Amino acid sequence: MKTTINFLSCVLMLIFISGCEKNKYSPTADIPATISFSKNIVPILKANCITCHGASGSKAMTLPVLEGVKAYKNLMEAADTINPETSDLYLMVSGKASNPMPPDPDKLSYNDIQVILKWMKQGARDN
Repeated sequence: MKTTINFLSCVLMLIFISGCEKNKYSPTADIPATISFSKNIVPILKANCITCHGASGSKAMTLPVLEGVKAYKNLMEAADTINPETSDLYLMVSGKASNPMPPDPDKLSYNDIQVILKWMKQGARDN
């Protein structure tokens, strides 16, 4: 009986721990060999950034717009293709900056962060 209770306790603990980690690494997720701004980066921006960084709304005048034709230009102000791991863009999206983007608890997934990092490593092309 005691063994069964210990086993069930361990199983419940594992379920609880695995369910708490929203941005867990997913080794099965596909990261394309070549990252395209329009195909890979823009969907991340639309899903995670446009609410605050859209072209319309009260915050549009104070935050960089990451929508439409301004998206690439404004994103490049924080990107660094020579040292991507220390760029403002990477530090913000990875949560390592004092002003993480998006703010907690809406962090980007591990895979989205890796796509952005790989895009900068590949020269952050506007393609």
